[in-house]
Amino acid sequence: MTSGDAAFAGSVAVKDVTLVNWTSSSDGCGRSVAAFSTNPTSTDAIVPIVVSGLLRDTSTSSTVIAAAVVQMSNPDPGYLNPTDCSDMDCTGILNTAFVDTDGSLRGTGGGGAGPSMVMPFNGPLLNNAPDCAFDSEWNAYVCPS
Repeated sequence: MTSGDAAFAGSVAVKDVTLVNWTSSSDGCGRSVAAFSTNPTSTDAIVPIVVSGLLRDTSTSSTVIAAAVVQMSNPDPGYLNPTDCSDMDCTGILNTAFVDTDGSLRGTGGGGAGPSMVMPFNGPLLNNAPDCAFDSEWNAYVCPS
């Protein structure tokens, strides 16, 4: 017997990871690529991704551009159909959240911009969130946490 939904009760921790050679936010075929992204073909929610200690290798042989760190996909408008997802629209992708506990997702090397949360461009979690700022490179809102 299941006692809960992992998308609501679970999380994924990404800790002390170094990004190397993320030099493009496109795969050359018109698709976005990033170290952290939503799945554009998914209709279901994913657990929050909790990030800390993220480093960007900026040595002379490596580059990590900001647009290749996070990319939130626009959901397919066809997913807004309650007949496909039981008694609700298939809008799980709009509830995706990346939790940046130490500012390393936005900043550099375990410091930087301070803790924040990154959410999709039009997610319902943004209601009444005036402190959030849109990041066009990430197609997401960044909110202080």
